[in-house]
Amino acid sequence: MHTSQSIARNSIVYTGALVVQRIASTIYFWYYSNNLPGGAGDLGRLQFVLSYATLFFIIGDLGLYLVFVREASRDPKQASRYLETSLAIKIPLFVIAGLITLAGAWNFHREDVYLIALSYAWVALDSIALFLYGALRAFQKLIYESAGVIIAQSITVVIGVVSIKLSGDIRHLLYALIFATVVNIAFVLFILYKKFHIRLSIHYNPKIGKLLLKSIPAFAAVAIVVKILNTIDVVLLRQLSSDYRAVGFYSIPLKIVTALSLTIPTAFMGAIYPSLSHLHGKSDEGIKTVFRYAVEYLLIISVPISVGFFALGDELINALFRDEYTSAIIPSKIILLSLPFIFLSFPTGNLLNATNRQKYTALSRVFGAITLIGLNVLFIPRFALMGAAYAFLATYIVILVFDIYFARAYAAPIFSIFFRQTLKVVVSSGIMYGSILLLSSYAPWYFLIILGCVVYFVALFLLHGINVKFLRHL
Repeated sequence: MHTSQSIARNSIVYTGALVVQRIASTIYFWYYSNNLPGGAGDLGRLQFVLSYATLFFIIGDLGLYLVFVREASRDPKQASRYLETSLAIKIPLFVIAGLITLAGAWNFHREDVYLIALSYAWVALDSIALFLYGALRAFQKLIYESAGVIIAQSITVVIGVVSIKLSGDIRHLLYALIFATVVNIAFVLFILYKKFHIRLSIHYNPKIGKLLLKSIPAFAAVAIVVKILNTIDVVLLRQLSSDYRAVGFYSIPLKIVTALSLTIPTAFMGAIYPSLSHLHGKSDEGIKTVFRYAVEYLLIISVPISVGFFALGDELINALFRDEYTSAIIPSKIILLSLPFIFLSFPTGNLLNATNRQKYTALSRVFGAITLIGLNVLFIPRFALMGAAYAFLATYIVILVFDIYFARAYAAPIFSIFFRQTLKVVVSSGIMYGSILLLSSYAPWYFLIILGCVVYFVALFLLHGINVKFLRHL
């Protein structure tokens, strides 16, 4: 039974594992971006082949994972049958997606084709691991997935670091990903058999298959749009600029934004979303209150990070990355300006989902994907890397604007409160920015970060921008 205690325990354990994994992943990224022999060129090639394979793997999933987890969670006793049928559907999709991926890459350099093939193998294996853990999710046993996340990331880091030390060949980084995922699959198979007596088999059950296939269209649109938003910019930057170094430079701010957005707002909304769902149909005022506090506090966190990076981005990148990455400084500052819009799209999107308006969540992101593709096609040939940065910023502004429009029934009544809070946050961030600039010639960047945090929160407190009552709504 899915008790509130088990849900809370699972959320805490899994969120903790993801935070650890993402910290390790970010440090690992920093290490290999600074130590690959080809520098930004090697980094760009690695990010491109991974993004390319992930983009074309859209065909290999089509939202089936979400359908599988939903149905298996409704009837855990049938989880093994849902798993067997899901895998029977996925295998042909794997083959089709793989053939299309390789066909699309056929005119690339032979080395790139091989790297794309390796990347696709990893993406496919990772998808299988995800499905196997999906069966455990049906039983609310996220502790095993949490362990698997840590194990896989640890293996990837160890093999990757050793490989860079010994050869510096980016193929070995992909080998590390593949090997870690195979170990992860072996681990979850062992748990499924030992704890739940589920053996891996592939068998198509017509009744279950019909149910799964019937539900796919409702989830496919969201899955496709999310994949496009996460990968198409890297692919277009490489294809339109023919410059792997540009992709490498672009990867620096992209990694920072991804690490922050997949940790802070994701964990935060894990606590907020159940409240929004519970209040739907019971208290519109309650929804407005929770939504307001969620927006306010993500604003409080995201704006100073963007402003702080705008002030200290030069020092941070020069201190943490090799000299050639100075070309990433200005694009990074532009991309980091998107952070408030990305953070705020979490509560707006979750609000739409919690109030049964998920189609509008998808529609906002469709508009975002169209913006991302269109502006990249227009800007990259003219502005190269800077064009991709401008397109990224514009995309998340568009997503947030449409989210707010679709959620206007809840957003409009708190607009005046939101405007006042935004003003307080912006003024406090401006004071922080001024203090950092004033002392930048006299103190190192790490001291300025601490000073900036203190100045910002003191200013925000004096402006009555922090409301401790919000903790009661978590």
